[in-house]
Amino acid sequence: MRGEMMLPTLLEVPVAEWPMWSNGPALAKADIVDPHTRLRALISKWETRIQNSFTKMLVRIKDTQTLDELAALIEANQFERAFVTARAHAGTFANEVNAAYVDSAVEGQAFLLDHGIAVDFSAGHPRAVQAMTNRRLRLVNGFMRQTEDSIRQAMTRGVQEGLNPRATARLFRDSIGLTPRQEQYVANYEQQLRELDGRALNRKLRDGRFDRSVKRAIANDKPLADKQISKMTERYRQRWIKFRAETIARTETLPAVHEGNREVYDQGLEQGQIAAEEIERTWHTAIDGRQRDSHDDLNDTTVGHEELYESGAGNLLAYPGDPSAPDEDTVMCRCAESTTIKGGA
Repeated sequence: MRGEMMLPTLLEVPVAEWPMWSNGPALAKADIVDPHTRLRALISKWETRIQNSFTKMLVRIKDTQTLDELAALIEANQFERAFVTARAHAGTFANEVNAAYVDSAVEGQAFLLDHGIAVDFSAGHPRAVQAMTNRRLRLVNGFMRQTEDSIRQAMTRGVQEGLNPRATARLFRDSIGLTPRQEQYVANYEQQLRELDGRALNRKLRDGRFDRSVKRAIANDKPLADKQISKMTERYRQRWIKFRAETIARTETLPAVHEGNREVYDQGLEQGQIAAEEIERTWHTAIDGRQRDSHDDLNDTTVGHEELYESGAGNLLAYPGDPSAPDEDTVMCRCAESTTIKGGA
């Protein structure tokens, strides 16, 4: 209309001069919570896979040589040659544990991306490579040291009992997969069966289906047949191997998953996608009556990204299952942590 002042549209006004429609405070960003339940699901998945991998590794090692081949090596005093392939198989198992580490990192990357944080995770990052190398060396060397100790202990027993090379070779093969202490438990159980010692009925990992036969033999003071003893002992041995596989799977999966998840956050910090002061981590103890006393006080403890947790035993841990901490706070641990990225205005 002629003579009427025309008001400019909003698009014609510089952004800096746009009017403020509200004088209230800016909306705060919501916290992003990476729940411990997400890690627990990963841990559960990989525990099963790693337990199966450990069991398969033992089968492959035992199948490397026949009893006759082992007996020949023992007669020639060259039984150390049987350890060569065992180390290679242990390396394959360690790679499976490292696969859990990488999978956790990839899952963590996806979680962050779903919440608008794009982290370019790389398994080839020097820190990630070093972490996987250290884990592989620790697992392989630890397994080989215990395996060699168990085998030597079993073979010493074979010599003391005057067994022939083939019988000694059987002891050699049967001891693979057990710690020296577990190998001794199996030997003691077999001896108790031969001597009709009632303490054989008190062993938790025995197969209770044989109890009636053992009780009857003790009551009648009639020795068990060698075939019966071999069957009972083998069942007891397999239960110990299963127990060890479960122990290793749980003990190794927990730190691998936590460390892999932590690596994603570390790379996110380096890439400027997250700030260290925004990150808080919280420990969640598995409260079910079977938890460690030293982890009761840790439940719901929150620390910064670079801070350490302190257990009730006085040990410092970077995360649940941290392998740098003593066994008293890590073996068979079932705790997990959550991560919170604090929102801002």
